[in-house]
Amino acid sequence: MVVEVYMPEVAADMTEADVVSWLAAPGDEIVQGDLLLEIETDKSTVEIEAPASGRLSEIRIPAGTSGVAVGEVLALIEASDAAGDSQPLPDPTSAVAPRASAAVPDTKETPESQPARPQGQDSGTGPLSPQRPITALARRLAERAGLDLQSVQGSGARGRILRADVDHQLGTAKTPSPTAEPMSSPTEAQSSAALTDARSALIRLGASCRLDPMLEVVARLEAASSKAPVSVEGGLIRSIAQALSSLPELNAATQGSHPEGTSTTRLILTRAQSPLGVEVERGEQLGLALIEELISPGEYDFGPVLEKGLGVLLGLESGVDRIEPTLQPGQTCALAMGQSKEVALSENQQITSAFCTEISLCADPDHITIEWALEFLGAVRKILDSPLHLAL
Repeated sequence: MVVEVYMPEVAADMTEADVVSWLAAPGDEIVQGDLLLEIETDKSTVEIEAPASGRLSEIRIPAGTSGVAVGEVLALIEASDAAGDSQPLPDPTSAVAPRASAAVPDTKETPESQPARPQGQDSGTGPLSPQRPITALARRLAERAGLDLQSVQGSGARGRILRADVDHQLGTAKTPSPTAEPMSSPTEAQSSAALTDARSALIRLGASCRLDPMLEVVARLEAASSKAPVSVEGGLIRSIAQALSSLPELNAATQGSHPEGTSTTRLILTRAQSPLGVEVERGEQLGLALIEELISPGEYDFGPVLEKGLGVLLGLESGVDRIEPTLQPGQTCALAMGQSKEVALSENQQITSAFCTEISLCADPDHITIEWALEFLGAVRKILDSPLHLAL
């Protein structure tokens, strides 16, 4: 049975992607779940798994091809009899698990089934075999630094090479002589360039969210209460915390722990006008008045934040439409909100106006999957569209 490997639709608005690299060669025996290839959209790099077990018989779209349409056949797999009888053809628009750990395939191969490879392909920074999976970010860093991936010991599941493994290898590889000038060796210069380029391999998503529902709820709460005033910022903090609490795996990843050991959310709040911040724990359980006290510089001085958590940068009054968040040391995911502004919208064939903000997300693909990031950003947008929880 021949199984076709399609270009998957990893995002709702995705129509095409680039084929970055193949992690297996024609003739290789692969197991369902092995990392088969890497694709790159305009927002992230995603690793695609083999949809069936068998032999990779043909690669139709070579590495480096740009603008491959969703649903186009990328390769053919001659599925084994056992796999062919039980596995249906994959749906190109079905959900993809791009970051699941690769299964370890059976390495019993004959010379006839394993085609000859060009000399040097098994060393250096060339494509690794399916037995040695690697994340896209780790691969890019290694290529920029000229690092031999065969010398890197993977610490991930089934020996997967992570960014931390490449960083560690680059750090231990620096052996300048006592008389060498700082940052003068080629290895150090390449390492610096690799770390600088890491930003381009991060997951980056964005969405435009309406603030009118939030503004209306906050106005009603202020009119009905004589206590401390509440603000849109407080409502945003609680909304983000609520969305984060609904995704235990993502919440745990932002704090560097396992879902079983993480029961609270932690937001690291900063403002566009200041590099200092404040921590907000269990924001989904706090009242708006208490959140307002926590995030008010007049009540609590903002200071350097060293704890891990979800980074949140608020720029509603920054004058900047879209702010790209950056990951601070220890962070794996961060959000940033641009200025609140009134924009024209078309609804029911009529032109209306609404106050909106651009929300941008940045995540480390070594810890956060593209599915988690999409689900989280969608949850935040859904809550902002109907923020009735603020009145509870």
